[in-house]
Amino acid sequence: MIQTLSTFLSSVIHRLFEPAKFKLETDKEKYLIGETIMTEISINANRDLLVQDLSLAIVCFENFSEIFTRSEVPKAGPGILTRNQQDIPLDPITTQVIKETSKILLEQKEKSHKNIQIDKNQHFKTTINLKIPHNLPPHSVGSKLKWELHLTIFLEHHKQSRVLKYPVEIVSTRGTN
Repeated sequence: MIQTLSTFLSSVIHRLFEPAKFKLETDKEKYLIGETIMTEISINANRDLLVQDLSLAIVCFENFSEIFTRSEVPKAGPGILTRNQQDIPLDPITTQVIKETSKILLEQKEKSHKNIQIDKNQHFKTTINLKIPHNLPPHSVGSKLKWELHLTIFLEHHKQSRVLKYPVEIVSTRGTN
């Protein structure tokens, strides 16, 4: 009962303060390098609003891991067993460290739509085609790539833009994605 009530209240609060519902749909589930992604953006306004800027970008993240070992000599202190002599150091402990890093490999922004006036309860739709580049940088071969569509919305009475991220599956003909 409490969870249902809190879900209901958060839904009411969301409807009161959220000016519109934004939705992005693509024409298919999986794409190949070089294809075009046809996207349909839908906006259902809960009140009159002016979208000052609406843009769509395709972003490719390169994820990679670095593995290295670190050797540390533990310091004697409370709770650590020593060899009963202050002069004899403890055996070093080798620790394997995995550092995972993600960086933007490619970001391609399409032409933005400016000053879209949407009335309350109006349904706005637009279609944007995003071309996936044919060639990726040579160092990306063998990397784990993660692709996303970023829908950036800047509304008239908001101080900052909002970015909605949608994952998309893109596979290359080389066998990596």
